[in-house]
Amino acid sequence: MNSNNSTQQKFRLWWAVFAVGLTCPQMIFAQSQTVTGTVTVAPDQSTVPGVNVVVKGTTQGTVTDIDGKYSVSITNPDDTLTFTYVGYVTQNIPVNGQSTLDVTLAEDVAQLQEVVVVGYGTQKKSDLTGAVSSVKAEDITKIGAGIPSEALQGKVAGVNVTPSGVPGQQPNINIRGVGTLGNSNPLFVVDGVLLNDISFLNNNDIASMEVLKDASATAIYGSRGANGVIIITTKSGSSEDPQFSFNMYEGLQKVNYNGFGMVNTDQYVTLVNESLVNSGAASRFNPDSVSTSTNWFDEVYRLASIRDYQLSFNQKTDKASYFVSAGYFGQQGVLKKTSFDRFTLRLNNSYNLTDYITIGHNISGSWNSSQNPNNGALQFAYRMSPVVPVRLPDGSYGPSLSTGTGNPIAAIDYFNNDTDGKEL
Repeated sequence: MNSNNSTQQKFRLWWAVFAVGLTCPQMIFAQSQTVTGTVTVAPDQSTVPGVNVVVKGTTQGTVTDIDGKYSVSITNPDDTLTFTYVGYVTQNIPVNGQSTLDVTLAEDVAQLQEVVVVGYGTQKKSDLTGAVSSVKAEDITKIGAGIPSEALQGKVAGVNVTPSGVPGQQPNINIRGVGTLGNSNPLFVVDGVLLNDISFLNNNDIASMEVLKDASATAIYGSRGANGVIIITTKSGSSEDPQFSFNMYEGLQKVNYNGFGMVNTDQYVTLVNESLVNSGAASRFNPDSVSTSTNWFDEVYRLASIRDYQLSFNQKTDKASYFVSAGYFGQQGVLKKTSFDRFTLRLNNSYNLTDYITIGHNISGSWNSSQNPNNGALQFAYRMSPVVPVRLPDGSYGPSLSTGTGNPIAAIDYFNNDTDGKEL
């Protein structure tokens, strides 16, 4: 009886081993699969060796041979293969049960631009052999400047920016000291276009400003770059979703002229009388009869407003990139009867016609009007007697008491130098 039981147990054990042996090959076959294929690159569809082929999420992989062929084992028909190669866009492709998977890699244009040194920059430092300083968009718009180059003041070492004091007028810019050829201003390059003046630009349209301070800039731009080069890149579409933006700035400007140390009426009368007596002449003014006390700087200067508004739209899709903006900048001069008004319009669009062909345009327009100052009015304000009123009782302007000096307010009122301009 015990012998029969032992025989039956052995029979059952051998039968279990036999059954497992039959099913194991099927289990192994179900868990392992080989995928083969060829990797080519655009646009000529040539094969490329050394492409990394890795099962995503694992360390299992291989590289393509001299003919661009590969063979890799996967454990799940739903695995994803990752193809990477320097200078080309990384691709993640699901196997989906396929045994043959051919792949074409596209050039990574952005990656290639990072290692190419060119003369005309975008948003990166462009001349790596010389001294370069960069100012980003957020630093430019922090300052309520009408001219973008004024935003460089105090931002870049070695660059001296001296505002002209006239609204809308290009400041004087010195890079590495006094320039040559009778002109110290640098060369401006806006989106690849060489310019001498950027007063038409709206600060809110600028993505970055790069200053080439080294003399090596002349190797790229010739003698025009002898005083340094300022490269400006304007904004382009960057948001996947349509994005509207509105920026507004309001401010006030005032001149602090208290340090000039001008005399008041009492001091002026005393000094003039003393001067005449010391020279042997009679006194001119009776202090008790002088009632007028005019501060001519108070008359010619004012509290001036400055305002900046911009509305923009941008979007970037697989087929196109859009950036459209419209802006208004208005600035009153601190000197009366001076001002600057500018309207700007910009369209930076690009269109992907195919995977390899992209066309675009950067179109800008600027319309401005300005009231220019009479510089002689400030000289008159400095020299005009405080005992003279701005206007006499009959409405006429107060006369000057000395030759070579006129009524500053009359000089302002009678002076008309209004200009209009446009840049397209």
